[in-house]
Amino acid sequence: PVGGSFLMTENPAVTAQHQEKVYGQASVGAPPMSVPHLDARYLDGKRVVLFGPFATFSTKFLKNGSFFDLLSTTTTNN
Repeated sequence: PVGGSFLMTENPAVTAQHQEKVYGQASVGAPPMSVPHLDARYLDGKRVVLFGPFATFSTKFLKNGSFFDLLSTTTTNN
């Protein structure tokens, strides 16, 4: 399955400069979450800045699944 992940910083010099969520320019018809953006927020009481999303891939079908999930569902017939 394909997903997305974000880079995060708690660096006070960086978090002090970014106070809002800022999106890049999206292509026509593209969902807003598909374009890179900065996201200033609080996580566990700490001010952080997130940047992303970056594409990810996993062969697991569930968070607690096996890395062999994808292989176990494919055969030579499909």
